Amino acid sequence: MKKALIPLLALFLLSCEEGTLPDPSPGNPDALNLSLDLDQSEYSKLRTVGQSHLLVKEKIIVARIEGNNFKAVSGYCPSDGITPITYNSSNKTFSCSKDNITYDLDGKAKSGGKHLTAYKAWFVVNNSNGIVRIAEN
Repeated sequence: MKKALIPLLALFLLSCEEGTLPDPSPGNPDALNLSLDLDQSEYSKLRTVGQSHLLVKEKIIVARIEGNNFKAVSGYCPSDGITPITYNSSNKTFSCSKDNITYDLDGKAKSGGKHLTAYKAWFVVNNSNGIVRIAEN
């Protein structure tokens, strides 16, 4: 049994070599597939637990919850698509100030209203500060 696992482990390690990031949606070239390099100053806030970053073009907010745990949800209030969603690190929630709606870490409205779209977000160590990957659920 152990001998059978060795080739699989070697294949896994090769797929995680420095600089290679497996495609989270193989076979679907149109699927959302983002890589945020935390070495870039644009994403430097995400190096710190409790901070967030709004990806304006993609309309997604990414927050570093704790350690290497990240969450990503729709970046603008569902009611108008204009008001940015904010992240509150003290109670680990997202919120829309326009509608006064609070969302949990999975984008579910806590007090009525439309839910936010949640995305897969995970941390990959392959440089000094790491990379956050974001893809569709």
